Amino acid sequence: MEQTIEQFILSDLKERFDLPAEKISVSSLHPANFPSDAKLFRAEKKGSYGNIYYNYIQVNGKFYCSLDEDSFSKLLSTEKILTRPRWNAHQLAALFLHLVVRDLRLVESSSDVNKTADETFNQKVEKISPPSLNITSAKAELRFWTFQVRYQKLEFWDVSITSSYQMAYKRN
Repeated sequence: MEQTIEQFILSDLKERFDLPAEKISVSSLHPANFPSDAKLFRAEKKGSYGNIYYNYIQVNGKFYCSLDEDSFSKLLSTEKILTRPRWNAHQLAALFLHLVVRDLRLVESSSDVNKTADETFNQKVEKISPPSLNITSAKAELRFWTFQVRYQKLEFWDVSITSSYQMAYKRN
């Protein structure tokens, strides 16, 4: 990882939380379904055992952080996703999951999740499909499934982005 990127992240966290650099570890992650020109970094508070961390995404020299509620919308606006769609549904779902929610795994088929004795859960498992993305000049709609291993929670996400790049989502 470049020293300047690490310094940027450490400075940002010091400014936000007054956390000294020696209490934070920064690592570069490489998810398989991430856009090729986006870089993902994780800043974790040492001694938190992975419970206190923040994701930073760098695209075209700009940083977006999971601490900021509007980072995903800003990224989409900066990248002009409605007029220059260049990322697929998998990639946008991955960006969403790293900036908006955490600890969720994107799932694409029923074989990605083990069935249980809970019939209601198993019925949801059967509905799992790959992420989908529909983009028009007026809006974008992203739909995908996630699974939270720790709590055995399966959810369907419906993310809407307006022409002014305001984002809203529902999950079931």
